[in-house]
Amino acid sequence: MYNRRLLVFSILVLSLLVAGLCGHYFQLYQKRLDTTRSIAVSMAYSKAVSLKYSGTFAARFKADLEKAGCDPYRLYQENPARMQYYLHHSSVLAEYLLDLDEALSIMYVSSGIEKPWKLDMALSNIRRFFIHLYQDTNLYMAKRQQVNCSNLPGNETLRELERIFQDLSVELGKLSEPHQQFRGLNKTTIDTLYRLSVTLSNWKP
Repeated sequence: MYNRRLLVFSILVLSLLVAGLCGHYFQLYQKRLDTTRSIAVSMAYSKAVSLKYSGTFAARFKADLEKAGCDPYRLYQENPARMQYYLHHSSVLAEYLLDLDEALSIMYVSSGIEKPWKLDMALSNIRRFFIHLYQDTNLYMAKRQQVNCSNLPGNETLRELERIFQDLSVELGKLSEPHQQFRGLNKTTIDTLYRLSVTLSNWKP
């Protein structure tokens, strides 16, 4: 009888110790998850802010290309510094979009939410547009050939692109405040990004 009581008591103590250890490690895991999510939110916010004027940039690049008769080499001859700036900054914006995508992925995963496929496609398409803008324009400049300006995105599309990144930066800025829980980006934001990205992805030189 005594041995049985001792066994039950030992099992009870062991159960309490295991529960305590599990609770402790769960708290540590949760803190690390919260820290990771917080870093990702800060990074996503920073990149969204950096992308706020991407529409204005693309519109100026487009306008200068059109003034040069859609000839990148001519634009380079007329203003080498400006052309180099356009090419460099297009590549920088493409990198910002990649960083934003990665940060948002971490935010979704760490919150136990599935990342919407439209958001994945939207950021990928917009990034591809800026990659085309610097890689292909640079290639056509080297070949001294004209690019196809006819299906470059219209100014209204580029203004809307700018507005949506401004809205996104505001949304992410609010998530940076203390005790904010991430439940996924606003559906309207995702739908607008996707719609714009389809238009942008249609441009090829």
